[in-house]
Amino acid sequence: MEVFHHQDEAYARWRADHPAGYVLNVRPGDPPALHRATCRSLRAVGSTRGKSSTSIPKVCGTDRSELAAWARVAGRSIEPCGNCGV
Repeated sequence: MEVFHHQDEAYARWRADHPAGYVLNVRPGDPPALHRATCRSLRAVGSTRGKSSTSIPKVCGTDRSELAAWARVAGRSIEPCGNCGV
């Protein structure tokens, strides 16, 4: 499991190297959204008009249960993405 915050290039490499992986989009004030690494709703690096695609932290991993455990430890529940069918 890796956390990317203001690390767009490393995040892009992780997603490319782990197409079967998962990404938690850790939004402030909302439950973290769980996505497949290939989800179309995750912004690609450079697609945010000068903003970092990891300005909102991304917790990435290949084990969905490990990401759920991370969320529980942080006192949060996961919201599945409606686009990628997680």
